[in-house]
Amino acid sequence: ARSKLIRGRYTTLVRDAIERLGERMTAEQSAGTLRKDLDAQAASVLLLMMAIGAHTLVDLDLELDAPSLLGTLGALLYSRR
Repeated sequence: ARSKLIRGRYTTLVRDAIERLGERMTAEQSAGTLRKDLDAQAASVLLLMMAIGAHTLVDLDLELDAPSLLGTLGALLYSRR
């Protein structure tokens, strides 16, 4: 955040990631894989926020229960058939 150059590049990478996630989520919603009642753009922002947060927690050497976290995320995102 202190370097304008690095901040600009990082912001571009984050925006690109959100856009790609949103496109993929929309495609998966159309295919019936992901819940159609989710706002793909908002969900994409949340997913990226979770990834950045997870990276921070790992950097702090906090233990994460990945299987439980992924199971919960799947329950939130995927359509129930």
